[in-house]
Amino acid sequence: MTTEMTQAALAAVAEETAKSSVKRSLTIAMMGHATAIAGIAAGLPAADATEAIGQVIDMLTEARDAIGDMK
Repeated sequence: MTTEMTQAALAAVAEETAKSSVKRSLTIAMMGHATAIAGIAAGLPAADATEAIGQVIDMLTEARDAIGDMK
């Protein structure tokens, strides 16, 4: 391999690693927020917690569908 080929290969690996790291960080942030929501809901009476979680699920479903429509 030439120096240019090696540099191009290393740049491609670095770019994929950065993309993967960002994706992993965003996923972890989303899961942390979901855990916080569940913890907050645990402090509510059962009926209120169920309603609140249902509203969150509805919001997330709408967001997922909107993101799917954008792509």
